[in-house]
Amino acid sequence: MEKATHDFLRESVEGALTRRLQGIDDDFEFARAQGMSNTSLREELVKDIDYLRTLVPQYTHRLNRRVSPLLRLPPEIFPNILCAAAPEREELISWLHLGHICHDLRSALLGMHALWADVVFDSDFRHVQEELLGRAGQSPICISIIYEDADSELFSAALRLLHRARSIDIQSEFPEHMDRIVQELEHGSYQSLEELRVWLDAPPTSSAESSLIWMSQPMIMAPKLRSLDLRNIILHVDLSSLRSLSLTLYSDEPIQDADTFITMLRLCIRLEHLEIDRWIPDCTALQNQPLVQPLLSLPHLMHLKMEQDPARILQFWPLLSIPTSASVDISFNEDFHDLHGSLERARKMRAFIAHTLIGWRDQDNQTRS
Repeated sequence: MEKATHDFLRESVEGALTRRLQGIDDDFEFARAQGMSNTSLREELVKDIDYLRTLVPQYTHRLNRRVSPLLRLPPEIFPNILCAAAPEREELISWLHLGHICHDLRSALLGMHALWADVVFDSDFRHVQEELLGRAGQSPICISIIYEDADSELFSAALRLLHRARSIDIQSEFPEHMDRIVQELEHGSYQSLEELRVWLDAPPTSSAESSLIWMSQPMIMAPKLRSLDLRNIILHVDLSSLRSLSLTLYSDEPIQDADTFITMLRLCIRLEHLEIDRWIPDCTALQNQPLVQPLLSLPHLMHLKMEQDPARILQFWPLLSIPTSASVDISFNEDFHDLHGSLERARKMRAFIAHTLIGWRDQDNQTRS
């Protein structure tokens, strides 16, 4: 049966090809005898060749769909399978190679615009960034700029595409570079932005200046923003939809005064995860005010992590109201080798007794419990 089918296919194709070739010979002979141009005949021949080239891929595609268990599945579920095969770690984008396996998988990948949108600014593919951007379609993209690796062309592309971002990750040790990004952010509306990380690896401005800037600068409108991660810099961002906030300061001088700090956190009405690393300012003035109720309530908080000297953490803690179900991770920046202070440190930890205390770490980053 298989041999008969194979013989029939060969006979049919060879017969049709022989008749076509004979017709071509006759047409060329006729044109030569009449002294006519054979340009149109050559064009027809090129079209025939192009058509014949399409037959082999069609045949291969059909064969793959019959012999491959994966390709026998409905094509509508290919995106779900490919998403599961794509690793969560951004540096492992092995799914790119799946498009070289066969036509059907490539077609499915080309239709998954969100995957391409995530790698538009991948450092390994800068030379094909425009191609990746085209494959991303209208999907919100991920923008990542690390100034040690960035060039002016990449930086300009990032500024131009900020309005399309789902995720923005900016890291720099140069304040002047960061100023350009911040100024651009302040003059736009970011309807798709969900994650924003801005790290300035340089000494921040003083608390008085930063507080003034925060109150006076235009608010960055990002109604879908879920995660904000700031290091040594303060941004005036719409915080109403925020779920996760990380604040890191590499300086003994606070970047905000206590009033501005509390005011900012009050705007995080949906906050679930809060990490504060050496950011807490001196809250003595607020602590000395008569408090009928805590100054700051975060009713949805699930996890709180604080790393700073005990004095600042213990000043801030009475001002804060969080659910008793929230876990608390405390890191005291002090010398835990001082055995004489063990009792005093134990007393300090009593302030957090109502919560699930994950532990605290000393200045050598050794976990204590």
